Amino acid sequence: QVEHPVTEAITGIDFVEWQLRIAAGEALPRTQEEIAIAGHAVEARLYAEDVPAGFLPATGRIAHLSFPEGVRVESGVRAGDEITPWYDPMIAKIIAHGPDRAQALARLARALDETEVAGTVTNLPFLRALVRNPDFLRGDVDTGLIGRDLARLAAPEEPAPAAIVAAVLEAAGLWQGAPPHAGFALWAPLARDITLVHAGRPIAAVLRLSGPDRAEIALGAARHVAERRAGQWWIDGARAPLRVIRAGAAIHLPGPGGGRFDIPDPLARTSSAGPAGDVARAPMPGVLRAVLVAPGQAVKAGARLAVLEAMKMEHALSAPRAGIVAEVLAEVAGRVPLLIEFKDQTGTMGAEDFGLEAAAAADLAGYAGAVALMSFNPHAVMRLARLAPDRARGLTTSAYEPAEWAPLDPATCERLRAIPDYDAAGCSFISHEWTDLGRPRVAEIAAGGGAVLCWTIRNPEAEAAARRVACNVTFEGYMPR
Repeated sequence: QVEHPVTEAITGIDFVEWQLRIAAGEALPRTQEEIAIAGHAVEARLYAEDVPAGFLPATGRIAHLSFPEGVRVESGVRAGDEITPWYDPMIAKIIAHGPDRAQALARLARALDETEVAGTVTNLPFLRALVRNPDFLRGDVDTGLIGRDLARLAAPEEPAPAAIVAAVLEAAGLWQGAPPHAGFALWAPLARDITLVHAGRPIAAVLRLSGPDRAEIALGAARHVAERRAGQWWIDGARAPLRVIRAGAAIHLPGPGGGRFDIPDPLARTSSAGPAGDVARAPMPGVLRAVLVAPGQAVKAGARLAVLEAMKMEHALSAPRAGIVAEVLAEVAGRVPLLIEFKDQTGTMGAEDFGLEAAAAADLAGYAGAVALMSFNPHAVMRLARLAPDRARGLTTSAYEPAEWAPLDPATCERLRAIPDYDAAGCSFISHEWTDLGRPRVAEIAAGGGAVLCWTIRNPEAEAAARRVACNVTFEGYMPR
């Protein structure tokens, strides 16, 4: 029996011991009539899997793993172990027993709340929601239960304000305590912007220190006060009982009301060849078993492109949008991080632009100095910055603000501000004439042997503007959105 811990819990019998004894030639210790059933048992299987992404298996290092007392736990991993793509991603089985089903489920719910795991994505929030599902609690269970209520079961847990404040303190390096001079300022308290990402949603906070043991954190219009007393943080007058676990750029606060908070890297550069919609990526490490399209083939959004095998299962890779297959970047039976690249049918950025980008990158290699990025909008700057990530300079504005362009998200704002000399006032489209702003700095870069890289957008107005700032490298690509 695969789930023998459940049967063992209600019978009190160690079936593995029985198997070994029988294999050694002994007789069955009891007859069927001698076996009694007591109470109810229920098991939850903790997996490294991404539930919102369709229960896709996940990989990664387990930075922290802890289980509560009072339940049976069967696990073959521990903190520090890696969840790899070569084996089943199950982390543990958690089994609760009680006099009846309701009490067994209550004990399991409490055990799941007290289970702590950090370092990789898991189905723990899903399990917590499932054991509290009204239909499940009533025993009204069938194979369609999860599908009917998937939106609620897979929804990320909403973090409590105290959890966000604790994550902000950890991101600022203050959770374990601050040096005596922290917060010192001659005039008003210094403010620091901190951005975290929870369940794909950015959270903007402003941290103000008035001393090593007191901080004010603004989350939108809400203000929260954190004080450190006798080595323990208090948030809004209440003791912060939260455990904070740091795993690289991720901050984990176990338990309900907590969650995972990622610290975005302001210097991060996207490594894809183009916008996310131009590449169909494998959602996890795996082996490519079949390619169902060929370069030049037109496909519709959602069309099956390839079949990937990972974690003992096959997964279909679908087209993110309609387009033409430009290139297949993996071979059958090979391991795949990236699969299929698209070009457009509609005249927006396509494969030919990637070739122009490569040519511009080759031109930049002939210049030893800095690279001034001249473009009409910040989205273009982000793409141009990838051509020379170590020497890029900003110096760019927009002469107009097209209404159809979406505002920049906070993570992009942080990356833009990390580019030296970039004028991102308010992190929005800037209303100055782009050829005039920073003209002396452009001349300084050019005189020092640097490049002035202009995105001309195949537009006469942009080409004329490029000539006025003496561009020595141009990229006549379509405007990225």
